[in-house]
Amino acid sequence: YIDKGTFFSFNLRQLDTKKGIEILKRIPLERILIETDYPFASSSIQYEKQQLIKTINIISDVLDVDAHEIVCDNFDSLIRGIFD
Repeated sequence: YIDKGTFFSFNLRQLDTKKGIEILKRIPLERILIETDYPFASSSIQYEKQQLIKTINIISDVLDVDAHEIVCDNFDSLIRGIFD
């Protein structure tokens, strides 16, 4: 699916597993997004915000990059692609 331009999203629970980390390492940086289950998993937007930040930090550590800007750029690319 990577060659078709698919984006792949990760959440904190996925990155808490060895398999999730292995998958993350195989995805090109420009195809990584983060996800949340809000409002279904939590009633607190602040809690979900903290989870998203933790997710980005794990991606940064695993891939040895600053994933903050990459994830934002990828989201912009996804949205632009929908409306192009």
